[in-house]
Amino acid sequence: MQLASYTFKNSYLIHGVSIMELSFYGGLDTIGGTIIRVSSGKSQLIFDFGLVYHAERSLLECHLMSDRYPLLDLLRLRRMPAFDGFYNRAALYGEKTPAARTRFPRPYDPIHDASQSLHVFISHLHLDHMAGVGWIDPNIPVVMSEPSYRMMEALKTIGETVGLPRPYQSIPYDTWQHVGEIRYQAVAVDHDIPGASALWIEAEGIRIIYSGDLRWHGKYPERIDEFIQKAHAFSPDLLLIEGTTIVGRDVLPEEQLIPSSALPPGFLTEKDMPEHLARSFKDARGVIIVNPYHRNIDRLEAILDASQQTGRTLVLEPETAYLFYQMSDRLQKDPKQNAIALYLSERSLQRTDRDHLEHRAHENRDWLDTLRSIYPVVDQQALRDDPQAYVVQNSWERLWDLLDWNLDGAVYVQTNGMPLGAFDPQFAYLKKVLKELGIEHRSVGTSGHALPQHLLEIIRRIEPAYTVPIHSLFPERLGAHSLRPFFPKKYVTYTLKHAPDGTLLITS
Repeated sequence: MQLASYTFKNSYLIHGVSIMELSFYGGLDTIGGTIIRVSSGKSQLIFDFGLVYHAERSLLECHLMSDRYPLLDLLRLRRMPAFDGFYNRAALYGEKTPAARTRFPRPYDPIHDASQSLHVFISHLHLDHMAGVGWIDPNIPVVMSEPSYRMMEALKTIGETVGLPRPYQSIPYDTWQHVGEIRYQAVAVDHDIPGASALWIEAEGIRIIYSGDLRWHGKYPERIDEFIQKAHAFSPDLLLIEGTTIVGRDVLPEEQLIPSSALPPGFLTEKDMPEHLARSFKDARGVIIVNPYHRNIDRLEAILDASQQTGRTLVLEPETAYLFYQMSDRLQKDPKQNAIALYLSERSLQRTDRDHLEHRAHENRDWLDTLRSIYPVVDQQALRDDPQAYVVQNSWERLWDLLDWNLDGAVYVQTNGMPLGAFDPQFAYLKKVLKELGIEHRSVGTSGHALPQHLLEIIRRIEPAYTVPIHSLFPERLGAHSLRPFFPKKYVTYTLKHAPDGTLLITS
């Protein structure tokens, strides 16, 4: 099968009226993988550039991603759009042989066209929204909010980036930026990662809002209140809104799809996490093992609170400790919190030698020494001698560290860390291992995505001319209960213009 390429066409004039173009390359009927492009004249804005996570194929495709230059393979599999003049030459070809290069025709040879203005905006630093940014031509600006930029720098330091090193730029919230004829701004929302942003776009009198990922039950619900107020005042022609929590009718009956800002009885919010984690910790006789997603700084703070409430020391893997130290305002004010320590996995050091940590620190080889100067180190002997004194992070890829600890009375608290749930084949394996080791599995967490009724209430209050449900396995269900839904198709370019009466016209 020949792989189609998609060149950056300019918008054009119809009867003297300038036209905006809108193209979708991913994220329409998947959770993540969002890649959308707006163009006006010679100006273009691409927002988000992620990869879709499919649990059933992750074990196989991890071998592709372990290749130093996986972009050619991802293009062939259509995981990334085959844009002409967009990718870093080194990322595209790298050290592959001339024979490998001939697999793709000329349109894949990146030639940066300086005559066109192009920015790439990243709404937040979850992989399904940004996993492809390291392959973009470094001459093309990739911008994000200031908190996201801080986290990106920290991720670079610990070696947790995808693709090749490249520069990034930060922009302040609520400040208009310009890329040629297009203006855009980032607006803060609440999600389970710092720096999450919605996006306002305006060109040719047409206004678009992209929600990014958001939730109304997070630590900062006031951000969503402000987002709604600003969005309503902006009066968007199109509202592109995520619909992650919209699921099938067998789980989410039609009668529950009613707009509301209320929370269901007993539903846990991010603000509830410290209390409920502490409850889960209190009756544990042995070591408490926690598995969070370490880019969720709010959750790390909740785990720290719960550890302190139960008189235990929180022991973190070094990469997580560094992110926490860099991104938590609380730790920046008082880094030497008495209840934090580091765990350096002896299994990791034995398996890969100390070069493992040196490799992870390719941008800054002093980061581990910095942590050691602030926090004490807890070793496996301490976890054997006095397990009830600790809450210890154990990420999925370091599961076998558990074999070195005293697990008598141990409790494993999964708090939105990988693997996320029963849909992931690795989740069943995790539970099997824990059962074999005699470890009780508990789950305490809350989603990073808005509830279905909250999504509908957000749409109702914003009152867009058209609603575009995206980032969902069931976009048609969200659209059926939204204001004037529009369901775009992948790889189709739509032209947008206002009719004389102000009505938005969308054609392909």
